Amino acid sequence: MNNSLPVVPNDNYIDEVLERFHEYNFDPLVHTKDGKTWIDKGQAITFLRQELLAYRTHLKEEMEIVICAAIRMPDGYIIRGHRHNNCIMTASSIPRYKGIHTHGDDQGFVTSLNRYVTRKQGYEIQKAAGIESVCKEGDRYLGGELYSEDLY
Repeated sequence: MNNSLPVVPNDNYIDEVLERFHEYNFDPLVHTKDGKTWIDKGQAITFLRQELLAYRTHLKEEMEIVICAAIRMPDGYIIRGHRHNNCIMTASSIPRYKGIHTHGDDQGFVTSLNRYVTRKQGYEIQKAAGIESVCKEGDRYLGGELYSEDLY
């Protein structure tokens, strides 16, 4: 998957682009891709709008983002939570995980594609998606790693 996809445009942006296309292209006919065929500009605008909307839908479906904190237990079981501390508290309430501590790559996140990732991978995913940390300037993405405080 290409994580360097652009930000998904909203309907208003698409309409603005199409309006500018309409205003600045004075010829009532436009070339098609093959350069040999002319089509009505109204048809071209309709087609372009449909293509942009389809592209936006595709981006929304494919763009991976981090959705919550998670810890990975030694048996591979993933426990999700608002913050890592919530995950740890949940794990400690499960008899088979009493006394087990997670650290390092076993404290990570779950993504919108239901994938467990480490803090470093989570940071890279958020960065590729263009998502800013919600922390104040000095505390953002410490050491190239993602913390739940960066999310919400």
